[in-house]
Amino acid sequence: MKQSIRARLITHFLFLAIFPLLAVGAVMGLQGLTVQREQALVLEREIAKQASLHISNYVMELADLMALAEKVRPFAGLSRESQEEVLHALLSLEHKPFEELALADMNGRDLVRVSLRYGGNAPLTDRSGSEEFAKARNERDTFTGQVLIHPVTGEASMCLYRPIIDPDTNEAQYMLLAKARLAPAWGLIASMELGNEQSVFLMDSQGRIVAHTRPDIARGHGEFTLPFPEGVGQGLLSNWSVLSSQRLELGGQTLTVVAEQPLRAALDQAVDASKSVLLIIVASLALAVYLAIFTLRRILRPVQNLAEVAKAVREGDITRRAVAEHPDEIGDLALTFNDMTARLAETMGGLRGKIDELSHTQERLAHSERRFRGLYEHSSEGVLLMDSQGVIRDANPRAMDILTCSKEYLIGLTVGELFHPQDNADSPFEENIPALLSGDILRMERRLRRKDGLYIPAEVGGRAVTNDLIQVLIRDRTEHRKVQQALDDQVRFLEALLKATPYPIFYKDKELRFLGCNRAYEDIVGYRAEDILGKRVYDIFPRQYADVYHRMDEELLSSQGIQTYEGPLVNGHGEERQLLFRKAAFHDAEGKVAGLVGVFIDITKRKAAEEELRKAKQAAEDAAQSKGQFLANMSHEIRTPLSCIIGMSELTLESSLDDEQQESLEMILDSALSLLDIVNDILDFTRIEAKGLKLAESDFDLVKTVRKTVRTFATQASRRGLELAMDLAPDLPQVVHGDPVRLSQVLRNLISNALKFTDKGSVTVQARPLDSEAQSLGVSFAVVDTGVGVPPDKTHALFDSFTQLDSSYSKKYPGTGLGLAISKKLVEMMGGRIWLESTSTEGSAFSFTVAFTGPVTAGQARPKEKAMAPPLVKDMEPLRILFVEDNRISQIFLSDLLTGAGHNVLSAANGQEALDLLRGEKFDVVLMDIQMPVMDGVEATKRIRAGEVGEAASKTPIVALTAYAMAEDK
Repeated sequence: MKQSIRARLITHFLFLAIFPLLAVGAVMGLQGLTVQREQALVLEREIAKQASLHISNYVMELADLMALAEKVRPFAGLSRESQEEVLHALLSLEHKPFEELALADMNGRDLVRVSLRYGGNAPLTDRSGSEEFAKARNERDTFTGQVLIHPVTGEASMCLYRPIIDPDTNEAQYMLLAKARLAPAWGLIASMELGNEQSVFLMDSQGRIVAHTRPDIARGHGEFTLPFPEGVGQGLLSNWSVLSSQRLELGGQTLTVVAEQPLRAALDQAVDASKSVLLIIVASLALAVYLAIFTLRRILRPVQNLAEVAKAVREGDITRRAVAEHPDEIGDLALTFNDMTARLAETMGGLRGKIDELSHTQERLAHSERRFRGLYEHSSEGVLLMDSQGVIRDANPRAMDILTCSKEYLIGLTVGELFHPQDNADSPFEENIPALLSGDILRMERRLRRKDGLYIPAEVGGRAVTNDLIQVLIRDRTEHRKVQQALDDQVRFLEALLKATPYPIFYKDKELRFLGCNRAYEDIVGYRAEDILGKRVYDIFPRQYADVYHRMDEELLSSQGIQTYEGPLVNGHGEERQLLFRKAAFHDAEGKVAGLVGVFIDITKRKAAEEELRKAKQAAEDAAQSKGQFLANMSHEIRTPLSCIIGMSELTLESSLDDEQQESLEMILDSALSLLDIVNDILDFTRIEAKGLKLAESDFDLVKTVRKTVRTFATQASRRGLELAMDLAPDLPQVVHGDPVRLSQVLRNLISNALKFTDKGSVTVQARPLDSEAQSLGVSFAVVDTGVGVPPDKTHALFDSFTQLDSSYSKKYPGTGLGLAISKKLVEMMGGRIWLESTSTEGSAFSFTVAFTGPVTAGQARPKEKAMAPPLVKDMEPLRILFVEDNRISQIFLSDLLTGAGHNVLSAANGQEALDLLRGEKFDVVLMDIQMPVMDGVEATKRIRAGEVGEAASKTPIVALTAYAMAEDK
């Protein structure tokens, strides 16, 4: 294969330029790596030394902290409680350096021991068999024990021993022991400014890793043998690392601090320098190649140029000339070659010019012919060519389609023969031929006759093409006439539609001037269309109304959408009407806003009806409020004496009574409680049926609410010889969001029924969480008894209002039959359901679910517990209580109850008496009834808080007591 001169010269030149550069680069790279490795080793030694110093200082700081105990003079003579307080103080220091502290006698038996693990005092231990303790006993200063590694967590710790010297005998009386964490010391090492991928780790005397600056490195692995090598070798993080170690003597043991950096990271700078050298070599090589090519190009370019010009001339390009760049032999050869080419060009120039001129003329003529023929044949308009006498000489396809004839039929006819006789008689076409030949352009509307004799509307135009040839254009206007007719019909249709539409319609231009309206608009507004045409709203309506209309119209044109709103309108007769407007913008052919069209409905009657409806609704709400007020008043009037009967009965039952009196009072109490339940059920049922019962949701303690509800039945269950138990799931949520009052009411109804229908055995209240969605938490409740049970054919009707099983049950177990019906309604309001599982004579299980929302706090494990009645607190500090109540029986009952608990009670019959007493005496708390004569509790409370009884008395706690409010009014 032939190799050019250029290739050979470039090859030799590059070899001589690259080889020295590569040699210099290799030497510089090796020297840089060696120097960088030595510098990295020096740096690792310094890091290991600094880390060792941090650990030593940390151990000394721990010893100094332990020495603080001796500074509590005299520590040896302090009581155990005081010594324990000192150890607690050391244990509670910031950053928690000590895991455990103990004070032992010199025989190794603990006297005091505190630990973070136990959260305070820890079990005492015996250290008499410890070798470390024996060594520490012989020391007068702090002794450091072995480093310990936790087998599970891998945490490193160290024991320190410090003898407590008795200042009187100068002998060690106690030994202070501390188990310290090494993690803080390692935090100090981790805070050191380490370089790229540098790390530090600590090994014990067995070569195990005690700590590492990287938390992902496992501790306790014995991967190294001691003494640890220095230099470049296998490390913990890399097979090739720069390593340096520092020995650390602590408490008779040797620790090793190792600083490590992967060799790759340590030599980063040297590698970067080598890359720079390599980059310089590559750049030099590129420069050498460029210089070689540039130099050889200057040398060989004249020869190549001459060869290329000769080749071009050989192929017929005699215009090419060689370039004589230099006055040498090659330059002379180029000049000679150019002279020869010039004479050859002169010979052929004349002949080629004539040939080119003829070719160009033929091409222009052919192009013009093709262009004219294309336009003529494919024109969308009909074209006829006629001579100066008006005789047709040619026709294009479109003209033949319009006239439904062939070209042969048209040729020889005059153009005038194609027109309707009447059109041509009024203005003969032939009279226009001289004007057309002189350069005029003709345009007219004529009816053209087709071959079948039909006439079509057409637009005819003409102009001269040459001195004796005229071009006649014909355009069929049949479709245009149909479209125009359709548009005219559409306009007439829209006008009729506007007139016939019963709704008022108007339309305006973009300047907001009226363009028109329909008859319905005229009737409502009171103005005729011709009176408002071209006017603005300010020209028609009062200013205060026109401002609103104009602003809404401008907003509509700006948004270019649809607008709906209500507003008033004053018509031409001075009547104000209420209207519902709906308007939209319309656009022109270019898509720009051209105006708006609007329609409105007279809603004056509807507005009047709405006002009547609002008044009726307000009357209904007032009636509902009156009904609610009546229920509250009735609740107060009935439950106040019932509460007195119940309270006095319970109070009397606590006194010394014979069996007959005890039994009689218990029957009175049971009857009063039953009557109270009946009253509450009737009131609740009435409010539920009237849709007046609302849930009062809040965050509450679910477990506490269930326990409190169950315990209210403990006394009743105990009197009947029944066991009342609670079985709450361990994972039951503690705090939920819902209505605690209604949840407690459902539980009370179910527990009351269970106790009523159970003669022996137990009643158990259960609660379990359900699998719920993210937005709610479901809890399932159940009340299980061992009572009489319910036959399967009777369960479906239990939740109906005023329903019991049969007459025998109603006689033996009296009641209203509303409890389960109310419970069903309340459970459904709380997002759950209620059902019964029962077998006749074997007991029943009433279950229901509730969906809670809001915050959920997980509970703790709860064993099954027995419900106990909450005792009355009698061992609290006596209080001075002001009891404000207008009912004399209630005064006696509550006064006796509180006096029996050791409190000093003073009574007032109304709010005014309470104010008088507060002005002269001091009370710890005020129990205030709400509904009282003279001055009610609400007004009295306001005056107390306003300071009418003095600054001190205005801050006295006030507790509301009333039978007036319903349960959800709390």
